[in-house]
Amino acid sequence: MKIDIGCGLNKQPGYIGIDIADTVDVDIRCDINKGIPLEDNSVEKVIASHSLEHVQDLMFIMKELYRVCKDRATICIVAPYYHTSLNMANPYHKQVFNEHTPRFFTKDNTSPLPYKDYDFPHAKVWALGESDNSNLEMDFRCIKMEFFYFDKYRYLTEEEKSEARKKEINVVDQIMYQFLVVKTPLTSHELEELNNIHLEEPSYVTIRRLVESNEYMRLLLM
Repeated sequence: MKIDIGCGLNKQPGYIGIDIADTVDVDIRCDINKGIPLEDNSVEKVIASHSLEHVQDLMFIMKELYRVCKDRATICIVAPYYHTSLNMANPYHKQVFNEHTPRFFTKDNTSPLPYKDYDFPHAKVWALGESDNSNLEMDFRCIKMEFFYFDKYRYLTEEEKSEARKKEINVVDQIMYQFLVVKTPLTSHELEELNNIHLEEPSYVTIRRLVESNEYMRLLLM
């Protein structure tokens, strides 16, 4: 089973749409703040695009996703990047998403992500899932994190982008995470093969990336 959380009117093809709204794309109408009405270990793929920033309790929702997902399921979350003047002012956004958010969904310090993407002076190790001394009841390994930049920053070097994200606002407008659900020990061989896992994403993200890539090539040829 593949589910699209908060699908609205743009359900991902081949997915079951879940939303509180009553639209033609919604297959399961529910308030996920009260739980996801699916059986344990029944979901193979999840997409949640610009929806989880609105939930009341993000950790509760992540626990629900962990419950309904099978071992080694994949989850794609796209969210507004918090550090923009608009997102910081938005009263409808209840949750914050930036490069540190996925660090709170695991207690395993193994991460394939570049260190520069999450470097922070007081938190050098990746995993922060038990930083409040709790017993974390889920394990989501973030295997990919992608930033989508405003025009001014889009064609800088990766180092320049990283520095801009740390020092300025209105650099990135949205962020995408790809997670692997881990319920049984992850072998070293599986860690090596993470780059070969098929990762699905919202169609509009694929289109945006292609448009920006074509625009970049056009600029190079001018």
